[in-house]
Amino acid sequence: MTVPVCTKGFFGQNIKETRISNRERWFKKHWLNIRHNYLKARFFSKYAYFFEETFLCKKWEFLVDLDLYIINWCLKELGISTEIIISSQIKSRSTKTEGVIAICKELGADSYLSASAGRNYLDEDRLGAEGIGLEYQDYKHPVYQQVYPGFFSHLSIIDLLFNAGEESLGILSGGGG
Repeated sequence: MTVPVCTKGFFGQNIKETRISNRERWFKKHWLNIRHNYLKARFFSKYAYFFEETFLCKKWEFLVDLDLYIINWCLKELGISTEIIISSQIKSRSTKTEGVIAICKELGADSYLSASAGRNYLDEDRLGAEGIGLEYQDYKHPVYQQVYPGFFSHLSIIDLLFNAGEESLGILSGGGG
């Protein structure tokens, strides 16, 4: 599912400035798709209200507002209390290794967790020289019981929540499933 955004004349805009295009009824389609695909899921009734409200009862103007609303709800449901910092709140505008160093220094961090693709562009020696430890996340998708036979990986957090409920964080952490 994607959210249509206004693009004409907005090339190069910041993500926080990206407006949602509400000309089509994408929000109703999203809710109906979620409802149709997860109605039989074990925890549908526990979480459905949130998505119905999000897509049918609220009007979204900026993509970042919708994204943060859903992200913060997911974190709360998973019991994750990690602080979220929006990139526009960070002073550094550097990229790659220098950007990582600047962000870590600005936030007082002495380690950095990178996606495995970071191996292609991060200078590990440079980070080490700055006293910043580097670790790569090599994501291994957990397997859990889904509503339909077989297992389809890399869907979304809502698939996990609707199918596993309170066990979701344990599954993500490698301790359940």
